[in-house]
Amino acid sequence: MKTTLIFAAITAVSVPAVATVTYKGELQAGAQYDSNVTVTELDRASNQSDYAGYLKGKLSADWQATDALSFNAGVNHQRTQYQDATDFNLAITTWNVGAGLKTRLGKWGVHSYLADAALDGNDFMRYQQSGVSWQNSITAKTYLHISADYLQKRFDTVPERNANGGQLSTQWFYMPDMEGQMINVGYTYQYEDADIDRLDFTGHAGQLSWTYPTQWWGTPTSLKAQYQFAYRDYREAEAFLSVTQRTDRQHTLGVSASYQFSKYVAFDIGAKYADYQSNLSIADYQENQANVGVTAKF
Repeated sequence: MKTTLIFAAITAVSVPAVATVTYKGELQAGAQYDSNVTVTELDRASNQSDYAGYLKGKLSADWQATDALSFNAGVNHQRTQYQDATDFNLAITTWNVGAGLKTRLGKWGVHSYLADAALDGNDFMRYQQSGVSWQNSITAKTYLHISADYLQKRFDTVPERNANGGQLSTQWFYMPDMEGQMINVGYTYQYEDADIDRLDFTGHAGQLSWTYPTQWWGTPTSLKAQYQFAYRDYREAEAFLSVTQRTDRQHTLGVSASYQFSKYVAFDIGAKYADYQSNLSIADYQENQANVGVTAKF
């Protein structure tokens, strides 16, 4: 219904004198240390530390068709290659398309994502997400974004983990000084219905982040701190693993800094601590990560 309303309104908006198309690209390369190499989607932790190189690339195009109507499309690819734990080498390619319509009540949108993941060079998982969204300024310094999505996961090697689901998310942004400082608070409700009942779950997730622009040695630098929390309640007992009913809690803390060498090149450093708590022993572990890299934008 919402999608129909969005496109039905196209005839009611005005066309600008010149429709504009904007292209953007980004390339990141660096190295990272991981204290416990993992594949979260498989509840698989190696209990092995390792070093890795990573490469991330992103291309996007935005078409402002009219004063109110816009379209966007993009692709990004990320690859992580470990020194010793090569069976955890991960490559993910994600495609996305979307459209937005500005009205007096806010900006309405539709979006869709398709991601293909490969583990150690073999097809691992396909992830699809499609939904609708609404966003609007609440005050001069606050912004609200709400979205509802349908999710689908398909696993090549463990089809019992195939799942359909949905999520409802809200994000609140506050810019106290209008000079780049930003506080973000978010909440997500999610559920998944897997092919095997013991992997069905409902969950809640929250996040809090703070971005602060400053100067290091006279050069613009962006600092960011973030906390994330997730809780999952699984429907069935893990009888064969002696667990009456599985529950997971995840806490993640991260800090990062981006030192802007020039308009197009930045030096990045970051660190993250994750505590995955579960009464299922194979899903109960901790992980520390640290990374250093360079980002180029064009």
